[in-house]
Amino acid sequence: TQLGFENLHQELETIALAVAEWVVRHEGELRTLEPIVNALANLANQTHDPQKLESLADFMGRILHACSDLIKQDLEKANPGRPWRVLHLNRGIVATRSHNPAVMESVFNELVQTLPEEAPQFFSEGMQQMEALNYPTHVRQVMGRYFDRWSRMTMH
Repeated sequence: TQLGFENLHQELETIALAVAEWVVRHEGELRTLEPIVNALANLANQTHDPQKLESLADFMGRILHACSDLIKQDLEKANPGRPWRVLHLNRGIVATRSHNPAVMESVFNELVQTLPEEAPQFFSEGMQQMEALNYPTHVRQVMGRYFDRWSRMTMH
């Protein structure tokens, strides 16, 4: 990108996703997550169809499960830009944008189990987005339940 080869950058992201998908399909282990997370974020930003977003949330979950144990240990907790954290949060956003309550609940449950310290802020910001982007009632209800469970407890 810095050299002005934006098209090449996009092609490399496509290759990163293809390699990640191959590794996942062959039950391999992902040891580098950053280029995959960047590619998934760009793909998510370009995707608007709810069914495609469901599939993307599922794929993101398979990526998370294929990560090496070192990545899963999440040792860099002080770094908010760490790919492990970003992928979980982005997956929560993608699940929300799918408008599918079952997908949202599955992803949210994994998020609170894996990153409990991130849950209050995620659901608080999620509730703000419910209003700002006029999400459907059934989506608001799911987000509201998780907000009540994870965010209201921490507000004093």
